[in-house]
This record gives sequence, structure tokens and C-alpha cells, in this order.
Amino acid sequence: MRPMSTAAVNVRVVETNVMMASTATWITIANAILAQMVDAS
Repeated sequence: MRPMSTAAVNVRVVETNVMMASTATWITIANAILAQMVDAS
């Protein structure tokens, strides 16, 4: 049972890291789009 729960925890950690990374990516993209809009006007 121990290895399985450890693996489940590892999967959770990876999923959380991926979600955080993609959120940071979207924030970066949104900031770039906003900056372009500000530059355009």
C-alpha cells in the first residue's frame, strides 16, 4: 500500500506543478497582449 500512496502523491504534485506552470504561462500571454494593446493606442 505504501508505494501506491506515494505514487498517488507524486501524481498530485506533478498535476499541481503543471497547473501552476500553465497558469503562469497564461498570465504572461495576457500581459503581453495587454502591453501590445497599450502600445497600439
